[in-house]
Amino acid sequence: MRFIHKAFIVVSLAVFFAVPSFAKDYTFSWSANEGLVEGYKLYYKKGGAASPPFDGNEANEGESPICIGDATSFTISGLEDNTTYHFSLTAYAGADESDYTEVITVFPNDQQERIKTVLNIINTYLLLGDES
Repeated sequence: MRFIHKAFIVVSLAVFFAVPSFAKDYTFSWSANEGLVEGYKLYYKKGGAASPPFDGNEANEGESPICIGDATSFTISGLEDNTTYHFSLTAYAGADESDYTEVITVFPNDQQERIKTVLNIINTYLLLGDES
């Protein structure tokens, strides 16, 4: 018999804009998902449409997706200043991975002050394969 489990992800994503001299850092945090989740992946890309493919390769942490593990916050660093970026998060368990969360777009910001934007993202599901 086949069972499909749905783990509901409620992601509260906080994006903090910092203005270093040559590169941007963005810090994301979210509520831990209940259920069978091993970790999270952060997808990103520079410019273009706010949709897949997320083919970013500018971050100090590596190419998209960045495997975050089971942490509930992450800072991506080394992104170009004065550049638009698109971000999306997924949850994974083994080889199974959820759909993307809503895409978060951060626009260039030249202000010399710290800006905080809080976004709530809901209704992303992780389907966990067969159970015998």
